[in-house]
Amino acid sequence: MKKINELKADINEVVVYQMPQLKLIGKEMRSGGVLGNRAPELWQISIDDGSLDVIKQLPRIIPDAILGWTGNYTKEDETYSYIVGALVPMNTIVPKGFAFRIIPETLVAKGIYDQGFSMVEVYKKMGYTQNYELYGWNAELYFETDHDKTKWTNITPVKKIEY
Repeated sequence: MKKINELKADINEVVVYQMPQLKLIGKEMRSGGVLGNRAPELWQISIDDGSLDVIKQLPRIIPDAILGWTGNYTKEDETYSYIVGALVPMNTIVPKGFAFRIIPETLVAKGIYDQGFSMVEVYKKMGYTQNYELYGWNAELYFETDHDKTKWTNITPVKKIEY
């Protein structure tokens, strides 16, 4: 099985990767529900205030990848945390003013660019299912080395289907 640091831009296939426990560091904002989609606002803030430049200097686990992480969903108001950041080694120091999360070891499935079909069905055909019981998050990956800067791919925690 491939390791998460082998994930590359421009590979348009579904692949399951082994991801060790790591840290997510970035800028955070609540989004969704009555707040609406605030992700574009956070990206713009991160560009304007220099936070994105700080994130790019971190020792990233997935080379050249910046991510938009979604997690910590609250059912009552249907909001979630959105973080513009990077996945980094556990010993990475969190810069002042930045948020962080400890992400437990898991398998993650990388989705396909620009596909309209349900990724859940693709994972099931591969013998996996989403692992939201333990890991309620997913992330959009944007690669600095991608030839098309408007493209993104997703990673989602998965587990083997138990029969």
